[in-house]
Formats: sequence, structure tokens, C-alpha cells
Amino acid sequence: MPVTAQSQSALTTAAAVEKVITAAIWLINNNQIVGKTVAEFIGGVTNVKEWVNHTGTDLEVFKGVGRDVENHYKIPAGQTRSAEMWLPWAENSDEYRTRHTTFLLGGKPFGYVWQSRKIVRFNLVDSFVKYGPMAPGASGAGGDRRATFGTDSNGQPAFVLSVL
Repeated sequence: MPVTAQSQSALTTAAAVEKVITAAIWLINNNQIVGKTVAEFIGGVTNVKEWVNHTGTDLEVFKGVGRDVENHYKIPAGQTRSAEMWLPWAENSDEYRTRHTTFLLGGKPFGYVWQSRKIVRFNLVDSFVKYGPMAPGASGAGGDRRATFGTDSNGQPAFVLSVL
């Protein structure tokens, strides 16, 4: 049977459709890897999934303020808790008022974090700082993180973010 332009076009179309289907199946089967890679590349959602408390006191973390608090977790001294929290975005003082995460050690404020563009930012006082200090450790935005709390060589509280 001779190959005509029409039959060649049909074969080319079928091959293209097969490639698209193969790619779609791969994306479905690897969606977590793809999502994580895209989030890290574009500075997407930063999701703390694990909270490690190496301090001698209880740790509390939550985002929001007043009655609008969400993801309120308590991690006893010396323990680890798996609990997800998307770090809130804030690009100015108005957004920061309701979009930041608070860390309490022994019931006292320790620090505040928020995401601004492609950086997770940190402050010791409850205040927005444009281009504020980067959170210690893996402060690039996007992807899954572990937040580890402990004390530094002077016995002062400290924390660091690491990639999961």
C-alpha cells in the first residue's frame, strides 16, 4: 500500500498524540516531584512539614492573629511533630498584620516569619521589614521544609530551616 500525504499526516499525528499521552502519564505519576520542583524554581509555597524542638521548653507555632489563627501547633520540649504549615506571604505592613507565622518558646515570643517573593524572612519583633533578614538556613521560597529549634553556643534560642 503506497504512503500518501494523507496517511503520512495521520501517522505523524498519531505519533504526536502518543507522545502527549506518554508525557501526561509521566506527569500524573510524578506529580509530587514536578510540583515541588516548580514551587522551588518559581518561589512558590513554602510548606513547613516537620517541627523539631531541641529546646528545654515547649514550642508553639501558628499563623495569623487574634481569632484568625490557623495551624496552631504545640511541640513539647525535646520532641518532633509532623504538621504542615504554608508560610504566609506578606509584601507590606498591611499584609503582614494578618499574614505571618509566630514562634513562641515557653509561651514567650521568639520570632516571626513570612514569605516575601522568593525569600522566607525572619524578625525577632512582630514587625514587617521590607527586605528583612532571611530566615536562617534554607530560606529560599518554595518547597518542603523542616524547622529545627534549639540553642546556640551561648544558650540563646535559635532556629534553622532545612529542605526535606
